[in-house]
Amino acid sequence: MKFTESVFVSMKKERPVIDTHAHLFLSELSAEDYIKNAQAAGLERIVSVATDLKTSAECVRLATHYPIIVATAGIHPCEEGAENTIAALREFVSSHSVVAIGEIGLDGYRSPVPMADQIERFVLQLELAREVGLPVIIHCRKAADPMISVIASFHDVPKVFHCFSEDRQFIDAVSSPETYFSFTGNVTYDNAKNSRHAASIVPFDRIMLETDAPYMTPTRYKGSANESAFLRATADAIAELRRIETDTLIDQTTLNARRFFRLT
Repeated sequence: MKFTESVFVSMKKERPVIDTHAHLFLSELSAEDYIKNAQAAGLERIVSVATDLKTSAECVRLATHYPIIVATAGIHPCEEGAENTIAALREFVSSHSVVAIGEIGLDGYRSPVPMADQIERFVLQLELAREVGLPVIIHCRKAADPMISVIASFHDVPKVFHCFSEDRQFIDAVSSPETYFSFTGNVTYDNAKNSRHAASIVPFDRIMLETDAPYMTPTRYKGSANESAFLRATADAIAELRRIETDTLIDQTTLNARRFFRLT
């Protein structure tokens, strides 16, 4: 769905906000229209998050052409295929500019990859991130116990748990000075009780905003594919949950995202 600039005119003077997780390569909009909408809505940066080697290259291509975009590279736990090897990822990261390794992690819900193989690949990517000095973007779905076990050996690696929905016990188990948590448009859903509760309790200096576009469309834009321009709806919902002003939340999440991704 294409939006005109006038849709976002009331947001132009809002504080700058950063979308820390979007899959731009899945958007039906052109890159130009997607970015135009985002800029009209006050977006400062968009982190274009990869899921395999092919999309890692696409994220880098977008970041090369559009200054608002920064890229990641990584292999998602649901991805199969011999081409998605850690050796190939290592070579890619060594020759391209990326701000994080991701999206990586564990998926016990829909991944066709056996959990033992997921864990092996996840550990290798965490080791790569440690080696090259990059943060990681983590996917964790129905895999809390093995995730806690793996992360215990990587507390020093800066990490963000994206689309976060785990409980206080999980937060306590994985927390470190290098651990962050990001939230999507599902915090606007009345039935997303776990995500909404988590968004209200994670440390304020460790919370970030994301769209996970084109997924997780906020209720305000129901019926449309999600995009970075819709991020303020998520900010509004989290601010309400935390009983603070939206601008206060945006100021902090933008600061947190700049710190985590080393954005200038």
